[in-house]
Amino acid sequence: MVWTTLAITTMGASCIATGITSFNLRRSWDLQVSSVRWLFFVFFSCYFVFSFCRVLFMIVAVIKPLESSVRLSDEMLTDRYSRLGFFSVLHFKVSHDGLVTTLLVMGDSALFSIAIWTFPLAYELGEIAARSMDRGAEKEGEQIRWGYEITTAGDAFQLAFHTIREAAEYCLDVQMQLMEATWPRELHGLIPATKRQRARGRLIFCGLRVRMGIHDAVSADGPLVLDVHAVTGKMTYTGASEVIANEIGDLGDGGQILVTKRVADWLLMYQDLVAIPCSVDRVGEYIVPMINAPVEVFQVVPIGLSQRKKKFTTTLKKRSSATPMHPGVAGANTQQINTPPGLSSVAAQRRRQLYAQRERRRQLEQGALRRHASQRTLLHLDEGFSYSPTSSTL
Repeated sequence: MVWTTLAITTMGASCIATGITSFNLRRSWDLQVSSVRWLFFVFFSCYFVFSFCRVLFMIVAVIKPLESSVRLSDEMLTDRYSRLGFFSVLHFKVSHDGLVTTLLVMGDSALFSIAIWTFPLAYELGEIAARSMDRGAEKEGEQIRWGYEITTAGDAFQLAFHTIREAAEYCLDVQMQLMEATWPRELHGLIPATKRQRARGRLIFCGLRVRMGIHDAVSADGPLVLDVHAVTGKMTYTGASEVIANEIGDLGDGGQILVTKRVADWLLMYQDLVAIPCSVDRVGEYIVPMINAPVEVFQVVPIGLSQRKKKFTTTLKKRSSATPMHPGVAGANTQQINTPPGLSSVAAQRRRQLYAQRERRRQLEQGALRRHASQRTLLHLDEGFSYSPTSSTL
């Protein structure tokens, strides 16, 4: 009787566990999204049916022994029932209990289903493991193909690629994938930048619009200093090429890809090597403020989204950010002073006064810092002049 109790207990625990798992999977997952989710749900559901039927069969077979057409002693049959319920069925020629027969058929069918569904589930899990754990040359090549993330700043980030082709294919692929992404309905038309637009009956803008810029770093741009970031541990790049790439990335409109002349020349010459067909057009010339150097700017547009060209502006200027780079410039905080709709006149007045006080305090602090810095500069210059005659006499 000990083994029978142990078998019923363990099978009952399996029944409860698989039932809870199946219920949670059905409640939490959208089974139509992935075949792996569907396989998991079917596997645990079949296991639950098998465990449930087997537990009921054991309980019925132990509590309610069946009469056998084989003439054996009642004590022998009772002993077999008490050891493990399903052993007694092997000694029956005919079973007259429909409940036991139904439980056996359902349990064995579920067990057979488990065996069938195990093969596709194991295959899918093997594919997932290969994709996530592969560290071979193929996986490393795929990582290199899609670039190396250098740094992030707010909602912007920079990537480094080995070739112009990899960078161009990445940007073109991202623009196409953004068009095919499933965006929430509340996003469409929320602001002008997320408005869906069509041209000649074809959708050219959908969802968020991401601007991109590509620049090819060469020795003619000056040295490119490589360093390791103290926090992230990633490689960082510093130099004129990085400055140009950053500026080019901030020039475009949402959904626009801007490139410099070397990148445009390569794309025009080797356009057949790029996986996604695209067009290259000159936009104009832009002077990078930090290095005071002119740069020719071109735009790259996928052929499937060629109607976007009419929507992009032809004036090259850096897009202003929400947070001003130089708070001391006049008019930098106009976005903060504006009162959002929905406030009463009294609340709006209080809010404007608060912003005005903060602005005056900030200007006073900056004025004090500038005076302090100018005094230190004058002191440094005076010391330098007083030291020069002494050194000259030596």
